Order: sequence, then C-alpha cells, then structure tokens
Amino acid sequence: MEGPRKVSKEQYDEFRSKMEEKYGYDDMSDEEKKDFDEKIDQVAVVDDKTDKTDQTDADDGDEREQRERGDGHPHSLDNDDDEYIR
Repeated sequence: MEGPRKVSKEQYDEFRSKMEEKYGYDDMSDEEKKDFDEKIDQVAVVDDKTDKTDQTDADDGDEREQRERGDGHPHSLDNDDDEYIR
C-alpha cells in the first residue's frame, strides 16, 4: 500500500474540511476525533518541501520549454517513426 499523498496546505485544508463536514467531526467524541485524524493522515499529508505556487511555476516552465522544442522528444526519433509508417 502506498503512503499518504503529499498535497499543498490549501488542498489538505479543503479535503479535511469536506471530510469533517461529511462525517460530522464536530459531533464526534475525543476518541472518534483521534481515530478520524489518524485515518486522514493515512490518506493525505501537507508537503512542506514545496509551495504550491513554486511547484506550479516550475511545472509551467518545463511545459513551456517542451512546447518550444516540440514535444520534448529528440527529433531523430520522430524522423525514424516516419520510416515505419506505410
């Protein structure tokens, strides 16, 4: 089984809020809240290493570079593919 998914703080807060509302977190006993918290942490955790905006900017740059160069594959391979299509 995979570990918890690392998400931004905003994504985690949104997910947790929806789950708390869905399962009635405010009406749970302390023991139920502890169990709920443990289960949420098995599904998703905040990734402190990357900031959402930094990651988005980096991804945009990579995509932009690939578009500028084409699809990101070496052109010699593209030419080879044409030989096999008949």
